[in-house]
Amino acid sequence: MARQETIISVFVASPANMAEERAHLEDIVSELNITWSSSLGIRLELLKWETHSHAAIGTDAQSVINAQIPSDYDIFVGLMGSKFGTPTSRFGSGTEEEFERARQRFESDPGSIEVMFYFKDVPFTPNLADLEEIRKVLEFREKISGHGALYFTFDSSDSFEKLLRVHLSRKVQSFRKNVSGANPEKSTPLVQIESQEEEEVGFLDAIESVESHLSVMADSTGAIGSAISELGSRMHERAAEIEKIPKDQNGNPDRRLAKKITSATALDFSRFSEVTDATLPLYKNSFSDSMSALVRLAELSVDFSSSDKHEDQKKIIADSIFQFQIVLEGARSGAAGFRTSLAGLPRIASDFNSARRKALASVDAVIEEFSSNLSFLSDIKL
Repeated sequence: MARQETIISVFVASPANMAEERAHLEDIVSELNITWSSSLGIRLELLKWETHSHAAIGTDAQSVINAQIPSDYDIFVGLMGSKFGTPTSRFGSGTEEEFERARQRFESDPGSIEVMFYFKDVPFTPNLADLEEIRKVLEFREKISGHGALYFTFDSSDSFEKLLRVHLSRKVQSFRKNVSGANPEKSTPLVQIESQEEEEVGFLDAIESVESHLSVMADSTGAIGSAISELGSRMHERAAEIEKIPKDQNGNPDRRLAKKITSATALDFSRFSEVTDATLPLYKNSFSDSMSALVRLAELSVDFSSSDKHEDQKKIIADSIFQFQIVLEGARSGAAGFRTSLAGLPRIASDFNSARRKALASVDAVIEEFSSNLSFLSDIKL
């Protein structure tokens, strides 16, 4: 019997400087196809100007690409970083023109296309030419927001890969549900697996993995929160000790005792930095493992319809993620409040000042990591 496949076409649009991300997208599509093509009869077809257009003449290069790329693709993926791109005779850049074509399709027929856009946020030192490009990029962000488009930002190849895997998995889930609703006969995979390797990870395995990693991540978060709370308590104790220092007739505290207390406080700061700097990498690793397991779960969940019994397990995981978000938000707020107190301390002595700077750097790293993770978790939907 001939093998049947459902093709979902994905068109990628970006300025030339996003070559690395385009390559990652191609790798992700290839990897997903290994799973989905054999088990679901679904294959993603990546449309790129490099592979789906050829030399020809038009009003400009973009018009040639517009004419040669199929206009009925299913998913639009836009990428942009610090460059806006090369202008066309119609828009500020080819990427902007391709987005506008996708947006107009969506507005005329919302069910005909999914539009996804990603911006790369990486610190760098720009020159004057770069500043003009960045201005255009920021204006474009604001423009697509005005059109009701929800875009996502990423700061590394790893975060981009995880976001894209989750989003593509969700789009395929949505696609399958729509197809199943229109044609009940397609509610099961078109192609059945005749044989699988015994070691292949399954849906329930992925759920167990997610639960395990979330537990480790919660422990790491708690350890960091405890370190912050403990240092906060020690600071209050040291402040109380300073208040009790005997004062001379001019109201000045005993300098020797004050120096002793500030040195002890500096030691508290140093210990806090040591604990936090040692714990944060463990947290980062557990978060990375958790997200990898979640991404895998999202990919595997494509196998199951919304009425499947596995929805119960998925809901348990979703609830666990939500509860962890609450814990993480509380930890981030606590860290931010503590940072304010820490930054407000006066410069007392060199050892105190140095240790405080290190403690501030440790807290900043924690806040940045928690904020980044909360942003990613808010987009996880199974």
